Amino acid sequence: MNISLTTRQGVNYVVVTKTIPLYLKTFDFFDRHFNYQELTRNIIRGSRDKHERVLRIFEWTHKTIKPQPPELDVVDDHVWHIIIRGYGTKDQAADVFATICSYAGLQSFFSICSTNVPGLTAFAFVKLDGQWRILDPGNGIYVKNANGELATVQDILSGNFRLCSISGTLPEHYEENLRIFLASSKIDFTRSGIQSPLTRFFYEVKLWGKQK
Repeated sequence: MNISLTTRQGVNYVVVTKTIPLYLKTFDFFDRHFNYQELTRNIIRGSRDKHERVLRIFEWTHKTIKPQPPELDVVDDHVWHIIIRGYGTKDQAADVFATICSYAGLQSFFSICSTNVPGLTAFAFVKLDGQWRILDPGNGIYVKNANGELATVQDILSGNFRLCSISGTLPEHYEENLRIFLASSKIDFTRSGIQSPLTRFFYEVKLWGKQK
């Protein structure tokens, strides 16, 4: 348990690698894991179905993770620390949302916009009824189709969608830019989280093996 592993923390986009013993890294992980479980249960308690579960997590994330204060450092290490701080960048808000969705039993991931589409920073994707849905926790924007359901990526590409904002505002040209982003981006829909203890354990062992 005294095997040396590494942990990384980014401050203002400068990443520092630190050495940490296996026992402490294991303890820290399980501490976060059990906190994620308890938090997720509280957020989704009483939800009627997966769609309502997603929207509850979405609303909680947008309400809880405030925009990054310009006077404070941008810190990037663990999702749980973002939740504790209560603020973060838009991609960090998407990461929080995707992580809690994973704990709620929903296949989810987040993606930073790599294309130069104005006003778009990061999105979270959730798989419901076999199809991927897109949400923007940082801006508090989600998308519905003509049936009032969370719109699929295909709904958006075909124009069958309307934007919903829990903040009451929409960035200029957001609808047009969203379609451009989805049409021009190569999004890896095979991604999955590594937050479960067993999966994370094997992930860390694999990293340690590479370091050796």
